[in-house]
Amino acid sequence: MNSSHYPTGPRGHVLMGNLLAFKLDPIGLLERCAREYGDIVALRLVTRPVYLLSHPNYVDAVLGRHQRRFAITRAPKDAGGLFGNGIFTASGADWLRRRRQAQPALNHNKVQSYAELMVSETNDRVESWRDGEARDLHKEMVHLILGIVARLLFGADITSQLEEFSTALDVVRERYWLWWTRLSALFPAVVPTRTNLRLKNARRKLDGVVYGIIAREGRDDTDNFLASLINATEPDGASLDQWQLRDEVMTLLVTGHETTAAALAWIWYLLATHPGAEQRLEAEIDFVPGERAPTVDDLGALAYTKMIALESMRLYPPT
Repeated sequence: MNSSHYPTGPRGHVLMGNLLAFKLDPIGLLERCAREYGDIVALRLVTRPVYLLSHPNYVDAVLGRHQRRFAITRAPKDAGGLFGNGIFTASGADWLRRRRQAQPALNHNKVQSYAELMVSETNDRVESWRDGEARDLHKEMVHLILGIVARLLFGADITSQLEEFSTALDVVRERYWLWWTRLSALFPAVVPTRTNLRLKNARRKLDGVVYGIIAREGRDDTDNFLASLINATEPDGASLDQWQLRDEVMTLLVTGHETTAAALAWIWYLLATHPGAEQRLEAEIDFVPGERAPTVDDLGALAYTKMIALESMRLYPPT
């Protein structure tokens, strides 16, 4: 095939490729690539080729119409091994089976019943804020949604462990980044470097929170996702063992909060830079729920609020 048939992109560093530019300003690099090189852009992170798809039709082809042609590549253990054999790393028939196991906790009627707890948890966090304080809103959103996910899906209160969990998760992300760039080959997980020791300690903390959630199952709420997992069976009729439960709980706990927290953080950023939209949002909220706590029945009337959420996710997809 003629080289002109391949997508082009910024050349980057001879050894590191586009890694440094991506680390310094990821959003800026991706926006510049889409603007200067078109709908399909070729990038290189050290030795790993990466393709940026910007046109909606291409994104739909990969994630929708032709998704069966693409597979999720599982990160090896030296990337942190965070999700193990959970639904996040599954594909094909295995993914479908695991997705059906999760379905009872994720159906529409169940999600509607979650609204009251979401509002309560949000009010509790906001009440701890004080006028004039400087806060990291992304961190606040991570703690808020992480706590909500733990309560809704697993019936667990991990309020006292939110800081520890999110900090440990940041350490694992650093290792995952090294795997993606293939730099981790220089420092395998078995080598007791400072980074690898931090990773081992972080994994121990994350597992401690997850196994604590599993151990508490049955004491309070039995109508949650964890209960459905414990009652689920494998194709051979066997129940899920502790390691499989750990993988599924870790997967839902991490992936269940990260994208929502990121989406909310981008919304607050955009509202801060568009005061007119912020004022209109506040006016709608003052008019619809007013002084009372919002409910799921208010969603249909919060049209402008929905527009803000959708436009923010269009501009800055949280996944």
